[in-house]
Amino acid sequence: MGGAGVRGWARWIGAALAVAALAAGAEGPAGDLDQYTSAAVSQWKEPGLAIAVVKDGRMVFARGYGVRRLGRAAAVDEDTVFAIGSLTKAFTAASAAMLVDEGKLDWDGRVIDFLPGFRMYDPWVTREMRLRDLMCHRSGLPAYGGDLMVFGSTYGREELLRRVRYLKPASSFRSKFAYSNLMFLAAGEVVEAAAGVRWDDFVAQRIFAPLGMSRSNTSVTKLAGEGDVAYPNGYIGGESREVERRNADNIGPAGSINSTARDMARWMMLQLGRGQYDGRRLFSEKTSREMWEVQTPRPVEGADAPLFNGYGLGWGVSEYRGRKMLSHAGGLAGMTSFIALLPEEKLGVVVLTNGELPVAPAVARRAMDAYLGAPPRDWSGEALKRFQAREKAEAREWSEVLRKHAAAGAGPAEDAARYAGTYRSEALGDVEVKAAGAGLEVRLAPLPRAVGKAERWAEETYLIRWANAAWPETFLTFEREAGGGVAGARMRLAREADESLDFPDYEFKKVER
Repeated sequence: MGGAGVRGWARWIGAALAVAALAAGAEGPAGDLDQYTSAAVSQWKEPGLAIAVVKDGRMVFARGYGVRRLGRAAAVDEDTVFAIGSLTKAFTAASAAMLVDEGKLDWDGRVIDFLPGFRMYDPWVTREMRLRDLMCHRSGLPAYGGDLMVFGSTYGREELLRRVRYLKPASSFRSKFAYSNLMFLAAGEVVEAAAGVRWDDFVAQRIFAPLGMSRSNTSVTKLAGEGDVAYPNGYIGGESREVERRNADNIGPAGSINSTARDMARWMMLQLGRGQYDGRRLFSEKTSREMWEVQTPRPVEGADAPLFNGYGLGWGVSEYRGRKMLSHAGGLAGMTSFIALLPEEKLGVVVLTNGELPVAPAVARRAMDAYLGAPPRDWSGEALKRFQAREKAEAREWSEVLRKHAAAGAGPAEDAARYAGTYRSEALGDVEVKAAGAGLEVRLAPLPRAVGKAERWAEETYLIRWANAAWPETFLTFEREAGGGVAGARMRLAREADESLDFPDYEFKKVER
């Protein structure tokens, strides 16, 4: 148990027994939360979910619901391993905080002083980028810019950072919030340079080990042989279906950690303890405050908008029922998660799922309300109604697009073979286009499984339907030279989808061979 000793072991046993009693149907907040969560999982038809709540320095509730794998009987419990996605970012920030405490890093130190080969599109931004900038999403890159070249690609960490220099900014440096996984990868590389060990090893040795997070790791390759592990499920065609487990090692510091509800309870206790856990200090109160301060403002909007909203260092910073809240969502293909801390109340909630439906934040809010003594609100039911309404609206919109297209037609037939060839983006890599009957076959070279069939949609534009059913239809538009030849191509999503499918951020030039 992370070297906690006999007293630590006894405390753990006591907490486990208390949790078991609460989860078995006790009255009060735990009883309400247990019933509510069970009903929410059923209503959403989410495959599986695990939740943990910490209050006043101890874990007061933890339980699993649903199954680890669709079609199998094995149930989720508080020790089931899930991918936590972007909840990883706070671990990278905490790693940097430890090195700041040791004088090996400075929040405002220049990135190129630790990563001499680091380059942004703008040389001035390259010179001015600081460690702080990497972790608060104000780089000037498009939101989720570069994600397409990350997930499922053959590129390793070093190659991904090399390609950042080709991503054009969408705004001026430090002017607005735009989420960036690549900048957190760079932050992890800075941690490596300062610590002299790999980010993965630093997190394992300096965070997992002292907290006793014995079932947590930084790579899916370490799940081999593990029994109590959740399998990912994408939301495809109106239902959850098992999908291939995604290896996120190449973007590790931004999202590769796998963990459990019980292990994440320890992590929340460390955070709520301002860097101290079980009498041991991992980082200082000063650096804790730094991570929890708003660094980049975010819009305040929506019916339930908080009084303030921003992003700190690895944490969203906002307000919930008049209290400061630290939170973050996470998502990889087939798994989503949510964590929330209310420091004034010494209250924390984490929800891990092996599906892509937005049930985790709703369950987390119900949990916070239960332990705050707030009037019960059906967060899950409200979210489900919005989700179903949005699904219907999107289906209607797409049906209307297809109807209008069918009425207008694609125009006169043409020889699709004239578009065949290799198209190159310096950032993403090559797209191979081949004639396939009256249409085209499209392959994204850096993503071995990104293959699609394209049919003519309109003049110079084709509609790609990808072999991966989780990917939405995508428009491929070719660009002509003055002399009539094909100069290049652009892609854009034909319908609303995951923002990480950032096709519009890349410009492809035809390669002459």
